[in-house]
Amino acid sequence: MKSLLQRPIYATLAIYWMPALVWAVAISTVSHIPAPEIQKAVDAVPIALDIAYHVIVFGVMGALGYWAASRHLGQRSKWSYLAGLGFAIGYGAVDEVHQTFVSGRSSAAEDVGYDALGAAVAIVAIFAVRFVSARSETRSTQIR
Repeated sequence: MKSLLQRPIYATLAIYWMPALVWAVAISTVSHIPAPEIQKAVDAVPIALDIAYHVIVFGVMGALGYWAASRHLGQRSKWSYLAGLGFAIGYGAVDEVHQTFVSGRSSAAEDVGYDALGAAVAIVAIFAVRFVSARSETRSTQIR
C-alpha cells in the first residue's frame, strides 16, 4: 500500500476532504426533510436551540475544512484558516438555497450568519490553540 505522500494529489485531497464531505452530506440530509416533519420537532425547540444548532454544526464544518486544507497548505498558513472559514460559510449559503427547493421550507439569511459565526468561532479557537502551543514550545526550548 502506498503512503499518502506517494499517492497522486487528487487521491490525498479526497482522503483529507472526506470527513468534511461526509459532514456536508449529513447536513444536507437533515435540510432535505420536508417542513411538516421538521415543524413537529421545531415547535418544541426554542429559537436559542436552533441558533446553537447552526453555530455548532457549522463550527464543526469550519474545523473539518481547516483540517483538510491544512494538510496541503500547512497548519499555520493563513490560507488554511481562510479555506476552512470559506468552505463552511459557502456550504451554509448553498444549504440555505437548497432549502428553498424542499417542500414547506425556506431559506433565511440570518441562518447563514449563524453558520458563519459558528465557523468563525471554530477557526479562531483553532488559531488560539495553535498560537498558545507554539508559544509554549518556544518557551520550553528556551528553558533547556
